[in-house]
Amino acid sequence: MDLGLDETYATPLEVVDGRLTGRTLFENEPRWKERRCEGLLRAAGREIVDALVAFGDSPSDISILERVGRPVVLNPQPAFEAEVRALGWPVLRDGDDVAAGVRALRHEPAWNASRALEVGA
Repeated sequence: MDLGLDETYATPLEVVDGRLTGRTLFENEPRWKERRCEGLLRAAGREIVDALVAFGDSPSDISILERVGRPVVLNPQPAFEAEVRALGWPVLRDGDDVAAGVRALRHEPAWNASRALEVGA
């Protein structure tokens, strides 16, 4: 599946007949995404941070989502959805064309890029 991204770091997702099923092939250890993101952010300049896309689905992902230029929330619970919509972050759900949604982000301004570099620093 072409998301239009140069590189990805993610839990491997199951693909059947070229479509994501919504199931993971295995679960990463807790905080894996956060540690991986920290390493990328330390090595990246503003242009890279602005281009970074991060996916999350729960409040535990906020620390990652608020630090990248392009946060995306997948299948959030109602309270979390209200919070991220108030921030203006895109919300995608099962059945949405995730690849098209991510490709469209490339044409949108980065989310609060100056804050993305400051949060958690």
